[in-house]
Amino acid sequence: MEHFCTIAKEIKHLLQLYIAVLVLCFGVPAQAKTSNEDLLTEALTLLNSGNPERAFQLLETQEDAMAGWWEYDYLLGIAALDSGRENLAVFALQRTIAMHPDMLGAHIDLGRAYYEIKEYDDAKKQFNMVLNHNPSHQIKNMMHQYLDSIQSIQRSKNKSLFFNIAGIVGYDSNANSATDQSQFNGFSLPRQNVKTASSYMSANLSVLKKRLLNQQSHLAFAAHIKRRNNENASQVNHTTLTAQAAWSYRWLRFRQNTALSWTKTSISNDLSNDIASLVYRLDYRASKPIAWHAISSVSKFNYNASLATRNIIQGLIGGGVTLDIKPYLPSLTINLIAGKEIPEEKNSVYGRSLAGIRLISYQSLKLSIPAKIGISGGLVDANYADKFFTINRHDQLIDASIQLSLYPWKSWEFALQTIYLKNQSNVSLYDYTRLNTFTRITKTF
Repeated sequence: MEHFCTIAKEIKHLLQLYIAVLVLCFGVPAQAKTSNEDLLTEALTLLNSGNPERAFQLLETQEDAMAGWWEYDYLLGIAALDSGRENLAVFALQRTIAMHPDMLGAHIDLGRAYYEIKEYDDAKKQFNMVLNHNPSHQIKNMMHQYLDSIQSIQRSKNKSLFFNIAGIVGYDSNANSATDQSQFNGFSLPRQNVKTASSYMSANLSVLKKRLLNQQSHLAFAAHIKRRNNENASQVNHTTLTAQAAWSYRWLRFRQNTALSWTKTSISNDLSNDIASLVYRLDYRASKPIAWHAISSVSKFNYNASLATRNIIQGLIGGGVTLDIKPYLPSLTINLIAGKEIPEEKNSVYGRSLAGIRLISYQSLKLSIPAKIGISGGLVDANYADKFFTINRHDQLIDASIQLSLYPWKSWEFALQTIYLKNQSNVSLYDYTRLNTFTRITKTF
């Protein structure tokens, strides 16, 4: 998309010059007041100086009085488009074209607006109309690049079946997710219940089937299988199976996703668990670079007979905001979450309340091959509802991660990632740290 940021900038400069010439040559209607002429001039100045947000705010105040003037509608459309209000830009630019059907600049911008809101068929009509009028070589190249991008996107969307395989080699300082303590209350803990470091290998296979319902919604069905073997902690070698069905729908600036999933993990020490979850997520893109989201989920955790006291029902709610102002700064997502875990058995000590925050940031890197770096971190505070060892247990889990991804060939990813976990508890038995570093190679078909 960085390539198209450059294209958009080049188009923007050409169109701003075009607007300036139009205003100088034709001015505004004779009946317009001087204040309206000053308004258009000031808005044009703001656009030329790279301040579309201020230009939109200025023009919006006069929409009731000036909507229908092609000069006003054109400036309003560009200001709306460049400030992230693509849907408003569509309406303003449609009014411009209604008054001046042969105005190529308005067709270019309307095509850009349709492209941003993913109405690709309408965008193609605008770009092809521009090409039919034999524009300059530079504009012609830009139109072809947009059309090539749309063709690539639509070809990808029409593809309905995807396969993904991944191989992972890594080192885990706490492969069995156990306590750092070798003794508790004067008793020595069994070796398998104490932190064990190990190298490991893992293989993943995923299958995704998509079914397009219409331009706004689709269904997706996925299945995943993962196997991990630990050299020094074979008791926690495990296989995980996951099945998922999801429905996505997009309307204007809103997008919702509802997913139902089931996961089963079988561990070599004869332990197993399965998790059934229902997740709902709603996204709203206010305007570039801000997008809001809300999420809720209900999950049921079932363990085999020896760990039946751990069976719980978990409910979570959360929300957050994403700031995406690339290529200038890394994108940043802030998530807040709260929830409750209710044990199925009355004598269980695993009921707890949760609250947490997570920050996620990533940035594309300008290297000889496409690359991206991502950093994330979070804090979860957990209070256990039942008393254990005569006190109320209180844990704080801190995690941090950094990942470097390289994309040397199409559909290939080489990733190096390090994850750090630290759980601090007022019951020392539950204190643990974990450092997991691994390399992953992924191929998508």
